[in-house]
Amino acid sequence: MLTIIGSVLQWGYFALFEGLARGRTPGKHVLGIRTVMDSGYPITAGAAVTRNLLRIVDLQPGITGLVGLLFIFLHPEHRRLGDLVAGTIVVRERAGEPAARPAQTAAAPGEPGAAATD
Repeated sequence: MLTIIGSVLQWGYFALFEGLARGRTPGKHVLGIRTVMDSGYPITAGAAVTRNLLRIVDLQPGITGLVGLLFIFLHPEHRRLGDLVAGTIVVRERAGEPAARPAQTAAAPGEPGAAATD
């Protein structure tokens, strides 16, 4: 019974949040990322369940766990098996910090912004 409860929590947590919260778990929300369909549309409930059921491949112990890592490292877009099968990608929601404003230099006399001297 505990195994069933643990499995439901392990895979249900991710599938539930991704399926109902626009592709974001609480952790993804904090990091500013979310899961979407590879077409750019919001993730479907079926895709959320599919990608998270395949999480078992990523969590295998020992040598068999390398299968999940190989998919990530060898795929040109670094997608894991669950993303490939479900047709999903993880994207950033927020761009990086805004660029710093350039330092203002003093305007030469007679240019706009120059202080009047009387």
